[in-house]
Amino acid sequence: MMPEMTGTEMCLQIKNNIDLCHIPVILLTALNSTEQNIEGLSRGADDYITKPFHAQLLLARANNLIRSRLLIPLPFAKQPRAESQLAILNHLDK
Repeated sequence: MMPEMTGTEMCLQIKNNIDLCHIPVILLTALNSTEQNIEGLSRGADDYITKPFHAQLLLARANNLIRSRLLIPLPFAKQPRAESQLAILNHLDK
């Protein structure tokens, strides 16, 4: 257990910080009830893995998260700039 806050609280702080929210978060925890899993995911976690876990499973999920983050900008790079500007609704997204 973390001394200052729970993992879900830390995840919520990361995901609500504009400078950090792009960082994928995987919660690795002994708390394995469905309710706790839902709470972690609803607070912004990208994945929720319960102990005991297999290291290769953690690596595979982390690799998939990173790969998907790298692929996200590709469709926007193919659009003309004017079209992609219309998709930006929040000034922080610019």
